[in-house]
Amino acid sequence: MNIDKSILQRCKKNDKSAFAELFRFYQNYLYKLCFSYVQNEQETLDLMQEIYIKLYTNIGKYDEK
Repeated sequence: MNIDKSILQRCKKNDKSAFAELFRFYQNYLYKLCFSYVQNEQETLDLMQEIYIKLYTNIGKYDEK
């Protein structure tokens, strides 16, 4: 499960469509992972939202290497 590096590069340039693509790509995986920890749908969605916010605000720190 790998995403194209060009999408990450576009995200680092604050390309909103690239973020949407990134989020869609990992949405199901992230939902299943979060749900396995909290076992509650609403808490899972809240947790995913927090993860997406952290990703959005810290994508510039991501080292592609």
